[in-house]
Amino acid sequence: MEIRAIQKYIKKKGGKATETEVIQACIRLAKRLSAEDWGIYLEIKHVHNYKYKMKRL
Repeated sequence: MEIRAIQKYIKKKGGKATETEVIQACIRLAKRLSAEDWGIYLEIKHVHNYKYKMKRL
């Protein structure tokens, strides 16, 4: 869902991006804004913890 929203925004600006391009851009951005792969690891861990909590409810 998030990828499609980003693609829609890019299209509105007159551009075009594949799903892979969006994912790669997000990975590069995440690495720039955090401690390399550590930030990505923390986000994945957060997503997994959230899914686990939701299953238990």
